Formats: sequence, C-alpha cells, structure tokens
Amino acid sequence: MTTAKIFGELRHLVHAPSAQNFQGACALYEQLWRAHPERARDEVLPFLTTHMQSFEDELRVLPARWVLMWLEGQLPEELARLGRGISTERSYRLTEQDVDALIALTHLTQPVRFEVSGSRLGRAHWARVFAQGCFEHVRSLEASGSLEDDQSMVSALAEAGVELEGLYKLKTHAVSMSEELLHKLESAPFARRIHTLSLGGELALASWCACKDLMHGLRSLSLEYVELSEADMHALAHCEQLTTLEHLSLTSCNITNALAIMLAKSPYISGLQTLELSSNPIGSGGLSKLATSKLIDGVRTLHLKEIPAKAAALKKLGASKKLRGLQELDLYNLGDEDAAEAFLAALATNPHVTGMRSIRANHSFISDQTVQALAARKDLGELRTLGASFWRAHPPTWRALFASPLGASLKYMEALSLTLTDERGTIFDEAPQSLQLEAFRYGTWTATPEQSEVFQAAALAHLQGLSLEYLKLNPHSLAAPALPMSKTLRLLECDNDSMDEDTLVWLLEQGHLAHLERLVIRRCNLGARTIEALVNATHLTQLRHIDFWSNPDIGDAAARIFGSHHMRTLESISLIDVGMGGEALAAALAELDHDCPLHTLELGNNPLGDVGVIAIAESAHLRALSSCSLYGCGLGDAGAQAVASSTNFRRSVRVYLGKLDFSPATMQALASSPNLPDGTLR
Repeated sequence: MTTAKIFGELRHLVHAPSAQNFQGACALYEQLWRAHPERARDEVLPFLTTHMQSFEDELRVLPARWVLMWLEGQLPEELARLGRGISTERSYRLTEQDVDALIALTHLTQPVRFEVSGSRLGRAHWARVFAQGCFEHVRSLEASGSLEDDQSMVSALAEAGVELEGLYKLKTHAVSMSEELLHKLESAPFARRIHTLSLGGELALASWCACKDLMHGLRSLSLEYVELSEADMHALAHCEQLTTLEHLSLTSCNITNALAIMLAKSPYISGLQTLELSSNPIGSGGLSKLATSKLIDGVRTLHLKEIPAKAAALKKLGASKKLRGLQELDLYNLGDEDAAEAFLAALATNPHVTGMRSIRANHSFISDQTVQALAARKDLGELRTLGASFWRAHPPTWRALFASPLGASLKYMEALSLTLTDERGTIFDEAPQSLQLEAFRYGTWTATPEQSEVFQAAALAHLQGLSLEYLKLNPHSLAAPALPMSKTLRLLECDNDSMDEDTLVWLLEQGHLAHLERLVIRRCNLGARTIEALVNATHLTQLRHIDFWSNPDIGDAAARIFGSHHMRTLESISLIDVGMGGEALAAALAELDHDCPLHTLELGNNPLGDVGVIAIAESAHLRALSSCSLYGCGLGDAGAQAVASSTNFRRSVRVYLGKLDFSPATMQALASSPNLPDGTLR
C-alpha cells in the first residue's frame, strides 16, 4: 500500500473515533512501518499522534500485538505513547521476565484500562507491578485468565494498598478468595468507588454481598457460570447497598423458578436498565413474578435467551406496562416453540413500549400475523438490529415491515431460512432509501438462482459484513455493477457451498473486496485457483483473518499464503483439513523473511508430519503465536520434541496436539517444557 493510500485510510479512521478505528489505524501504521520505517516515522507518525488526541482515553487501547512487541523490546516508545490502555486480550502469557517492561509501559501510557490474562506471574510479581507501576489513572482493571492467575493478581492488588483513585470497574474470576483476602479487598481505598463488578467461576456470592464497601454504590453486577445457591440469591436480593444497581447480568447461573421469584421480590433492587437472565432454568412461575416486579420497572435491555418458559408466561411479560423503557430484547432459542411469538404478539399491542431498537428472536417460529402487528405500530420504535432466523413470515410481510417506522432503518439483520423472493421480486426491492444494512446473515436449504438477485438490492449496497450458508451465488450475474457491497465489505463468511470458486476468484481478480479484513470460506469446494487469486490480490492490504476449513482440494497450494504479502497483516490463519503437506509448508516458511503479526495458527487434519511441524517450531518469524492446533497432522516424536523445545510457543495460551501417542521421553519433554502452556497434554 502506498503512503498516499495509507494517509487516505488513516484520515478516514481518525475522523471517526472508535475503539475499532484506533485498532485499525495502528494496524495500518504498522504495515507501513515494517515496509518503510523512516517514511512511517517522519511522514505518518506526526499526523497519527496529533489526531489520536481526539480519541477518548478509553478507546486508545494498544493492540495486544504492540504490547507483546514492547515486552520483547521491539516497539518504539513513540508508538507505545499512542495508547492509554494495556490489554493482552487473552492472547499470550506474561512471565516474570516481563515485569520490568510492563512497569515501564504503565509509566509511558499512564493507562486508564489495564486488562491482562494468561499470566504466569505470582503474587509477589504482581505486588511489584502495582507498587512500582503507574496506575493513578486506571479506571478499569480486568484479570481474565485462569483462576490461579486471577487469584494472584487480585490478591496482590488487595494487599498492595494502592490508591487507584479513579478505579470504577473490576473484572475477575478470582472468586475463591479466603475471607481474609476478601476483607482486604473490601478495605482497599478504591473499594467504595467501584461501580462495575464482573465475577465468574466458583463463587460464594453471599460472602461478596456481605462486603458493604464493595457493594456500596454498585451500578453494574455481572455473574457468569456461577452456581448460585439459595443463600447466595437471598444475599443478593437483600443486599441494602444495591439500591443503586442499574445493570444486572446473571448468565448460566442455574437460576430456578424459586431463585427467580426470590430475586423478583427484592426490596432493594428495582428499576434496572439491563437485566440478563439467559441460559438459566427459569420456568413460567419465575417469569410471571418478574412481569409484576419492580425489578423490570423501566428496563431497557432484557435478555432471556435459552430459557424453558412457556408461552403464557412470556405473553404476560410482553404485555407488562413495566416494559415502558424497553429498547433491546433477546429471546433466542426459547424452550417452548410458541414462547417468543407470544411475547412479541403481546409487545405489539403493549402501548407502553415505544422505543424498540433491537429484537433478537432467532430460532423462533414467528408468524406473519405477529410481524404485521409489529409493523402496524407507528410508535413502537426504530429497529437497528433484527435477529429473525427461522421466522415464518413471507415476503409481503417483510416489505410491510421495511415500509414501517419500525423496520425502515435497519442496520443488522439475521435471516437464516427465510423466503426473500416471490413473483414481485426480492423483499428489498421496494425498501425505502433509509434502509441501508451494514451486516446481513442469510442461509437457506432451498436455494434458487433468483435468490442471488437479493444481493443487487440498494439496501445491501454498503454492507460491511456478509455471512452466507447453503446459498450459492450465481456467478453468471456477476457483471458490473453486480454485488456492489463487494467494494465495502470488511467481513465475508460463506459456508456449505454458499460461494463457489468461480465467484470468489472473479471477485479477487476484478479488484473487489479491497477493504476485506476477515475471509471465511468453509466447505465450499475451493481449490488451488482460490489461493492463486488471493496471493495475487495485491489490492487486499488489510486482511487479518483467513479460514478455509474443510476445503481438501486446495492441497499444497495453501502453503503459498505463508509466502504472500498477506503475512504482513494476517493475525489468524485457519487451514484445517485443506490437504496441505508438510514439505510445501516447510518450503514456504523457509522463504519467509520478516516477523509476522500472526497469533493464531490452526492446521489440524493436514498431512504435515514432522517436517511441517518442525518448520513451524523453528521458524524465526512466528514468535507471537498464542494459539496453535496441530491435531491429526501425523505428528511423531521428532515433531513433538521440536514443539517442546521451541520458544515460538512460550507466549501461547493454547497448543493442541491431539492424540498424544509419543514415547515416554517425548511425553516428559512436553510435560516439563517451560515454553508450553498448562493443558498442552490434555
């Protein structure tokens, strides 16, 4: 990519501040910096530094790769100073050799966000990080690794007595804390200032609820995969400090009817803005009580995914006047076939609901009558998101929805197993100009050539994300200005024959997909022509992720990716079951002459043998791997020994070798390797 083009892309990104655009700008700069370091430093960096000042601090989180580069002594200080946040995104492990560098990075960035995981740092190392680092501006602190890792970090934090005057968000799985450590955490200077608390794992919630300073003024509480007992729920419902709570998420917490009723009767928790109760065995009794509870009085976001409630209880809840503030609803995959329809039908006649922005009811059989009732409301809201997979509505009903105030401004739609065409054309042909989808997911088991016409619609002309299943696009319709969204797409996902090789090759050879960041083409009978077109597509300069899972006809041609210009931008490569041999991969890696940002490498079910695996283990340019799958690759003792001794995996949080049928000496080498993560032998 030329300097002029990078400037153009950067101008677009920096004038629309967001976390995604900050990450994108950093990736673009790194691309130029690796190719032309002096030009990047002298011409582009001053521009980037100036304009990044307009981004809010919370948005300026250093890319995980940049943090790793800093720890490895490869990132210039001027690039580190662009960020105000440090996050490893569960991407790699920290070791005790990183402590000094991590402390120095906190002084450079003065982070407002500090999020780490997968560390091998003990309590003493974390105590040093907190004591010597610069954390006076930290607002969000997250430890999301293993239970032991989180325990070490939070214990050190509790014992350090660090002021952390700005800290308001704490996320951790270190829930098996002793009463002594929990008391120290509650006594920390920042305890009464925390207003967002996220916990998970083996949690004794009653003990946390007893910490009055930690619960004081709490506005958001999230629990995930926590087995709540009756005592835990009683403590939560009767915690006097939670009168300020606005957001409550209890996902996969085994909440039964009895526990839901106990929560609904809480004398302290009321008027929530967000209530998430997904993946819990809540039945009709719990939901019926919820419908009249102060808990949902004015709630804006209500998530009830994967609960077994019956239609009658959902109907009662959908008609509740307490839903007057409802904006976002998720009813995915409810146990009763008619439950989601009952809720939405009641919602359509609920005069108190007037601000809907998002409805997700995928895997629900919603009828024409219910969708028409929703569309008939002139004051129900303006949807931005609609998850409508498997709904039973027909094209005339969808046209009515798009013509209504509710559906005229959609940005995201999921439409698996819907009928999108009839004798009048496609459901989008008569849509208003305000309908400009940014992401569209579609799949059908009864594909017809006419369905390709959907993708000519003006409503899909500016898509950034397109996901297809079982729908084969018609290559004969690919004449300009066909598939206009191919100029704007950042994500293209196709599965089960929904994209044939002729179509994909045509798109690549014609210079389309120039902004593509994620390319996922699974089970679509791709071959070597795809790889040739991809390697020659020099107009693709932002590709971050490739996944060609289960396209066995690609063969050794897949190895050409590792010698292409895409290796300067690719962060994730998944080539599972593509028929790539070890010698082809080894030859391609031998020609690689620059460090790569690659952190995820999935090569399972390919005949790599020891020669291919050894090439990965010994490559001098694959030192940032955080996840690597090599199952079903014909791995022998020599390859496994190379993995055990390779430093390419010393940052990894996951190395999967599949069935471990090695000699005792090799098993011992794997078990004792300081470079492999825990769990490699499982």
